[in-house]
Amino acid sequence: MRKIQLTLLALLMFQFSCEPTEDTGPGTIDYDQVSDEFDDMFRGAFGITESLQLASIVDQTKNQLMVRIEVENISKATGEHIAGYFKDVPEFNRRPFYPAPPLSSRFSDENFMQTMDNVIDTTRIFNTVQKMYIKALSRDIAGLENYVDGFEIVNAFRNQITHSKELEENDKLFLLEFASGTNALLEFMENDGAIAVQRSLQEMLGNSVPIGRTLGCNVNWRSVWAGAVVGFTVGVVVGGITGATAGTFTVPVLGTAVGGVGGAVFGGAWGFASGAVTSLAGNFLTSCGRSGKFQQTYASCDDAWEAYTNNQTTTIPSDCFLVPILI
Repeated sequence: MRKIQLTLLALLMFQFSCEPTEDTGPGTIDYDQVSDEFDDMFRGAFGITESLQLASIVDQTKNQLMVRIEVENISKATGEHIAGYFKDVPEFNRRPFYPAPPLSSRFSDENFMQTMDNVIDTTRIFNTVQKMYIKALSRDIAGLENYVDGFEIVNAFRNQITHSKELEENDKLFLLEFASGTNALLEFMENDGAIAVQRSLQEMLGNSVPIGRTLGCNVNWRSVWAGAVVGFTVGVVVGGITGATAGTFTVPVLGTAVGGVGGAVFGGAWGFASGAVTSLAGNFLTSCGRSGKFQQTYASCDDAWEAYTNNQTTTIPSDCFLVPILI
């Protein structure tokens, strides 16, 4: 957990203003329309999953496959899709920024919510009120027994945000985006999106892994949810820094260039979708492949990922996404 905090805090050393840089939009925001636009954006991001190259075999021995999750493919596809919903998105190096796979092992049933709260609390771009709402929804969604129950929770959350008198415009944008990502992910899981990912992985692995094993496993919902929430959190930070530098992001529907806030909204969406899909693929490979863990081919994947996210190296530590599968 300390490594996660250090990574986020290092990113947050950059300071920027969250105030709008230019107001070219209407005087009254239709937040229902904003939610609809975010819903459409996230549905499309999850919908392209089954057409992606999610994994590939990099080595094979008699008893084991070494499979790599293709995080750069996932990041590129989701980033390009989401960028289509924003105007004036600057050209910049869109690097994967969701956390390294070893992160998932830290979210045990015993410390799940405390770890989640700690990650959210390290993000100083969120104010106290935003953190309170994000943590509340995270807790409710993490405890779901059935995906269907989550839709009512999200709807109640949206109504509360939309009609709140205490929340400012920027508060509502972040929170409604988080709600839309949550709703789209629940829809994806409820509508057999996870099965589509399983089949896609089976197709990529060919006959090397018995189909019965791959199609007979279960998804750890909390692990997938952790990938989405942490991806959103890290994405907001990185996108906010980029937006403050470029100053040209325009939020969907609003027609308002909001600099750091626009970049944070863009980065949050990208991180949420990328983190969820990466975690879903990793969850299948580690549970269905009976490997139980990611391969630690670096001396420390935490250190390697921290160096990457802090721009100390331009090479993604892809070996941190290797999964050994027993065959």
